[in-house]
Amino acid sequence: MDPSEKVNIIKSKIESFEDFPKKGIVFKDVFSVLRDPPSFAILIDLLKIKVQELGTSIDAIVGLDSRGFIFGSVLAYDLQKPFVPIRKKGKLPGEIEKVNFKLEYGEVL
Repeated sequence: MDPSEKVNIIKSKIESFEDFPKKGIVFKDVFSVLRDPPSFAILIDLLKIKVQELGTSIDAIVGLDSRGFIFGSVLAYDLQKPFVPIRKKGKLPGEIEKVNFKLEYGEVL
């Protein structure tokens, strides 16, 4: 199966919810992919392809709270790389690094 067919399978599994978390935002529910193990496997394969397309060695897989924890940790395991979680301020103990970033519906400081 070529990558474009795989992408179409994943797209068909993702549910959309209008005006969530607020008016004007379309929430894409990627958790629906988890309910279908073959689609989940295809998604991980696609992520591995993207990593390979980088054409360089990677040191770790970084996953953003919370969806990134699921997909990133599985990808890290599959690639045998360390997994680095990124969480909101105050959610992780120990030594941390802080980075501000913007979302389509707000800013995280």
